[in-house]
Amino acid sequence: MLTDGERRKRHKVSSQRWRQKNKDYCKRWREEHKDAYREIQKRSRLKNKDKRKEYNQLYRQTHKEQAKLWEENHKEQRREAQKRYREKHGDELRQKKKEASRIWRQKHPELSRQTARKYAETHRREKQEYANNYRIAMKQKVLTYYGGGKLACSMCGESRIDCLSIDHINAGGHRHLKEIKASSGSHFYYWLIKNGFPTGYQTLCMNCQFIKRIKNREN
Repeated sequence: MLTDGERRKRHKVSSQRWRQKNKDYCKRWREEHKDAYREIQKRSRLKNKDKRKEYNQLYRQTHKEQAKLWEENHKEQRREAQKRYREKHGDELRQKKKEASRIWRQKHPELSRQTARKYAETHRREKQEYANNYRIAMKQKVLTYYGGGKLACSMCGESRIDCLSIDHINAGGHRHLKEIKASSGSHFYYWLIKNGFPTGYQTLCMNCQFIKRIKNREN
């Protein structure tokens, strides 16, 4: 009497032989039932995920030339597949990469510091440019939010970003900046974003801020 494993194996061989003899019919069926065929393939991939992964790894190890040739002939197809995967699992991939980097830095602290110093020296200009762009984008985001959706002074409508800043509506700005240890405008903008844009602030130009301070006798 056959075991379950032997029965499944025999059924698989029999199915393969039948599909081999009826190629045209199978092709026609797949074209007529594309959605059903995709669903069958999807269920099969999920069911045999670990087996497929193990088989693919073993195949690439034992058929290096064939695997390399396939990759060269299907570059565009692989790019599209990788792009779709990154879009679908972007957050998960970033989290895994972040965790792997953290573990590596803990295991190789000296090498990590050397690598960071070397990168900072060779990419100084790029880092400065990135930091500047990040600060400008952060400032625009905060000023636009507290300007009522516009990058402009809430009083006079001045729109030049270099003239704009965040005003504490109820005064006490200097004391508040000391409390949150904000040594620069960028630190303050970051604090506002991190805390979910709290109330009590508005976007004003420097002239309007100065007028407001004199009028309300703010310190």
